[in-house]
Amino acid sequence: MLEENRYELGLSMQVFIPNLLPDFEQPIVSLGPRGSIPLGTHAVELGFLYGTDRSDTLYLFEAGFRYNVVLPFIAGYGYAGAHYLKYLFRQQNHDQGGPVLGFVINFPMSKGFTMGIGMRTYFPSKLLLSVGGNLSFLL
Repeated sequence: MLEENRYELGLSMQVFIPNLLPDFEQPIVSLGPRGSIPLGTHAVELGFLYGTDRSDTLYLFEAGFRYNVVLPFIAGYGYAGAHYLKYLFRQQNHDQGGPVLGFVINFPMSKGFTMGIGMRTYFPSKLLLSVGGNLSFLL
């Protein structure tokens, strides 16, 4: 398991599943960098995601607090923060922001590398759910 809280730098992939957002009617895959800065035994996390599917485009910026949880057989974290979502679907431009909540289960692959899977729930004007994973280097 992870024995200390370290800086992280990695790549995240998420699939956004829409729920009644205007013009957002089909799931979209997004990729982007993610990093965390230790804050005591927990961390501050920053991330950016970009996804496109032919004519549809999505940008998401987020920042939040990460509550690390380490148990004997599993490690992960809970996440709470804020996001800014910009998407262009059907030639309509939408800008929204709001809170985000989520969790990730981490699988240490080596002393300096982890893989995680998780789920996040974004709250712009309507609910937006994402599921995905990340690969992170511990610095």
